[in-house]
Amino acid sequence: MPVEKFADKTCKEFCREVSAKDGKPGGGSVAALTGACAASLGVMVANLTEGKKRYQEHEAEVMDARDKLETLRTYLLYLVDEDIKGFAPLQKYSSMDKSDPMIASKYQGALRTACFIPNEIHYKMVEVAELLATIAEFGCVGAISDIGAALVLCRAVMETCRFTSLSNAKYMKDEVYAATLAREFEISFGEIMPKIDAALAIVEEKLSR
Repeated sequence: MPVEKFADKTCKEFCREVSAKDGKPGGGSVAALTGACAASLGVMVANLTEGKKRYQEHEAEVMDARDKLETLRTYLLYLVDEDIKGFAPLQKYSSMDKSDPMIASKYQGALRTACFIPNEIHYKMVEVAELLATIAEFGCVGAISDIGAALVLCRAVMETCRFTSLSNAKYMKDEVYAATLAREFEISFGEIMPKIDAALAIVEEKLSR
């Protein structure tokens, strides 16, 4: 029997599955899919840039960004289903009697496991955002609004991943590990959000009349 892949579903099917009460797929999977959409917008704008004399000087940089975004898009779609797998143990042990030491230990491990893919999605979105910034600077002006949309999606996906991880960290007994998770997001956000803001400023400037 073939394994069900949520990334292969139609948009209607995927949204219907998200709305179901079993939580599969959830925020992490939605974040991964949204991230893939952001990367796709970057690829589209890069494709519109290719071969145009106006952008010839920086075409190589834009094409390099496009190729990397293609790879990231494929990987993010893969993470849609990986997040569901990563969340499965937490679903299993959350409803069990955690007064049993063995169940409590499994639950704590499941909390960590549930953070792995959202964290991976977050760091891949950092890469996506940096590549989008290159296209914002050197890509086709006629489609610059799509880069703006992609950058906003990047920011939303990163926040989603942070919320997902913090929701699990809240119940971790290992306070050091939980605090480290939160701190990693703080550091990463401090580095990437100004870059996103700068790229969005370029978009705004190119959209101004």
